[in-house]
Amino acid sequence: MPERCVLGNYIHVGCDSVFLAQGGIRVDDGVIFGPRCTIWTANHRYDSATAIPYDAGVVLRPVHVEEGVWVGTNALILPGVRVGYGSVIGAGSVVAGDIPPGAIAVGNPCRPVKFRDLAQFDRLRKEQRWYLKLAGEGRLREEEIGLDLLEQELR
Repeated sequence: MPERCVLGNYIHVGCDSVFLAQGGIRVDDGVIFGPRCTIWTANHRYDSATAIPYDAGVVLRPVHVEEGVWVGTNALILPGVRVGYGSVIGAGSVVAGDIPPGAIAVGNPCRPVKFRDLAQFDRLRKEQRWYLKLAGEGRLREEEIGLDLLEQELR
């Protein structure tokens, strides 16, 4: 249901990702999803069901991924979740509950383990310094995209 999936600007969705937008998905500007990420917005009805383990009913709950979030490879975001702006979701995480802004969150269930500097993030956000925007405009210097670090590692 693409009409229920609203994507902002400067978004990257990695290969083999699946977004089930039946319950509604909103992804704000500057979000990057790694490969094989999944977002579910629907679940089988098991509470007050007329059959077991569930019936034909469906429970819909929207997902909102706020600005500047980075979702690592193989992460799963479940129905009803809000991922706060500037968060980083670790690879393979299962996000079953809301993640606060600026959290570095990992695991199953996904939980914050530390927080990024939101003052710096807010300055960059105000200047619209989304990675994909700057890369597309050719405005990133080598040190900003890590080429100097990559060259050091290859030596």
